Amino acid sequence: MSVLIFFSIFFISFIPRFLFLTFSKLADPGWSPHWNLATGLLHYRTFGYHGERVTDIEPGYAFSLAAARWITHDHLFAVLSIEIALAYLGAIVLNQFTLLLSQNKKGAWISVLFYAFYPYFIAQSIAIIEVPIFTTALIACAFFYVRAVKKQGLLSDVACGLIFGVTVLVRSMILPALFLSLLALLWQKKLRSFFLIFFISFLVCFPWLLRSHHIDGSWIPPRSGWNLLQGNCIYSDKIIPAYNPDLLDAYVSQLLDQERPELADVERETLGKEVDDYFTMKAYAFIKANPWRTFKLKIKNIFYLFCPKIVPFYSMDDRTRIRFLGREQFQITGIPKRGVLREASHFVTYSFLLIAGICGMYQRRRFWRDDLIFYFILLTFTAVYSLYWPATRLRTPLDFIFMFYAAVFLGNFRRPLNPQPKCFQA
Repeated sequence: MSVLIFFSIFFISFIPRFLFLTFSKLADPGWSPHWNLATGLLHYRTFGYHGERVTDIEPGYAFSLAAARWITHDHLFAVLSIEIALAYLGAIVLNQFTLLLSQNKKGAWISVLFYAFYPYFIAQSIAIIEVPIFTTALIACAFFYVRAVKKQGLLSDVACGLIFGVTVLVRSMILPALFLSLLALLWQKKLRSFFLIFFISFLVCFPWLLRSHHIDGSWIPPRSGWNLLQGNCIYSDKIIPAYNPDLLDAYVSQLLDQERPELADVERETLGKEVDDYFTMKAYAFIKANPWRTFKLKIKNIFYLFCPKIVPFYSMDDRTRIRFLGREQFQITGIPKRGVLREASHFVTYSFLLIAGICGMYQRRRFWRDDLIFYFILLTFTAVYSLYWPATRLRTPLDFIFMFYAAVFLGNFRRPLNPQPKCFQA
């Protein structure tokens, strides 16, 4: 990549985000668990809250946030500027990735424009959540995986293993997609790439796995049961997709207090896995007792995961309250209004992206072996968030896939798709 292209992409993708940051009213970061975990790292030298160790959140984003706060002496605007720069890296990788797979310079630049001016990406790039860095990491996963398969070099395998490990440490739900990608290497008999990528990614994650298991016996963040019960209880199909399932936190906590008070009284450092197992058991008991009701909700979840309307339909803030009136009855108050411009801009841009992306998928149907990691990511997001609960914020990191396919479709709009060498040999 030339210096001119590098700075051109920088200007196109960084400036809109920086302007949005400059003219936005910044929220108090104290609401973010990642910010509080970064505070624990900086002040207590411990991954936890006020010196109390936790295992229920992946460490990747909190560590990057702590580093940014240390570099900037805890200046919020500067911290968010660094976060924007990390998001900008995603545009560079997406440009090179589109060029690598499509061999179409026009399509590669179209993908940059999608990434740079996608309203939801811009809005999320200044929030204290893991979405921007996870999106960049996910794009890098796809890029380095395809690069490792195509070039079949030692450095490509090492880079792929490193980014696989880092991505799992940012959001562990992506693990099935990466595992399926490794199985595809075995299918193609690329044994060296399989073992090297697996070994390096495991080494990256191993210290965190060992720490979590030492603290409470868990191997994955033990918040899965909590989220699973939010999406599979008597109130779930009435809350989803209109309201945020986090409103059910009080209900979930009340169940624990009533049925397992001995766990509710345990210090946070040691309750992780036991409490997670209890919530998981309660969620699967509800699914078993209500199979048809659960099935209908899961089908709805898939639809709303890819819905052009922002999900949940209504926002929530510190003033939002829920009052349970009886079995399966509740009342919600203090719902803030979401801006019409934000709703409309997302609906229009995502709808276009989705339609053009599906056209691009059809156009590249002959090259499905090249695009396997895309399908694995789509399958993983669909399976995970249909089982738990859908939200636009949770789905957003995979939107780069639709950007890639839409860019390929528009880049080849008036000419046939050039034949390309297959990345995999079936």
